[in-house]
Amino acid sequence: MAQKYNCSISVGVVNQDMNVEVASGIINRADNINAKVDDPYVWGSVTKMTTGTGVLRLIDAGKISYDSKAAPLIDPFLKKMAD
Repeated sequence: MAQKYNCSISVGVVNQDMNVEVASGIINRADNINAKVDDPYVWGSVTKMTTGTGVLRLIDAGKISYDSKAAPLIDPFLKKMAD
């Protein structure tokens, strides 16, 4: 997938029966350094689950409505995670 989409990925699965970690892709294209499982990654598209839950909780708490623009609330959160 890393080659197909020209990106680096890291996946880990941990439970009582197994512990699997894998990374693929190039983390530094200038120096041709391969991705490692302990490289930091921004959450990427999995933030949809956290974002959706957070937005629904804000609606439930009456802090925003279904018609509110969510991006001004979410973008600073994603930037903080990336930093």
